[in-house]
Amino acid sequence: LHRGEAGSGYVEDMLFLRDYMLTHTRVAHEYVELKKRLAKRYMDRRDLYAKEKKRFIDNIAKKAKV
Repeated sequence: LHRGEAGSGYVEDMLFLRDYMLTHTRVAHEYVELKKRLAKRYMDRRDLYAKEKKRFIDNIAKKAKV
């Protein structure tokens, strides 16, 4: 579940990301593995988990828009 402020582009970015990963299974697998590593590393630091994950998401969202 994702929600974002109207007009921010966040929801659209998440849709681009979803569609991109549906057609690029290697990237989807990398995302799953990243989330597993981050969950172990930042078990008690949700803020750091989210920050690290956001870097990956932002990078893929840019590619997905092209």
